[in-house]
Amino acid sequence: MAILLATAIGAARTPAAQTKAAQPKAERAASRATDRALQGRSTAVDPTPRPAVPGKHIVVISAGQASSTAKVGVDAAVDAAKAIGWQVDVYDAQLNPANYGPLVRQAIAAGVDGILLGAIDCQAVAGPLREARK
Repeated sequence: MAILLATAIGAARTPAAQTKAAQPKAERAASRATDRALQGRSTAVDPTPRPAVPGKHIVVISAGQASSTAKVGVDAAVDAAKAIGWQVDVYDAQLNPANYGPLVRQAIAAGVDGILLGAIDCQAVAGPLREARK
């Protein structure tokens, strides 16, 4: 019993206990925002055809085709690019993050129209991506 009482006294002195009065208001606001989000804002998809720009060449850089996590998405991107008539190459980083930046730079040197990253965090290649954007 003494342990529980000491814990309760200690909890009363914490910053969380001091802001307890504000919590119900914040919780109500969060609940209202959640309700609005769940209502959604769906609109019908515009059926106007949007043909792909022909003649593009892209590179998909995979974190590593040996990993199904990367391979599934990369293979889907390759299939989609081929389906619209684009030339597409896959550069495999072989599950080595040290390869990411050099592969982005290799794609830049190849003069491709676009670079897609497969299972690679953009932060890992922020500098090379800025170079690509230029």
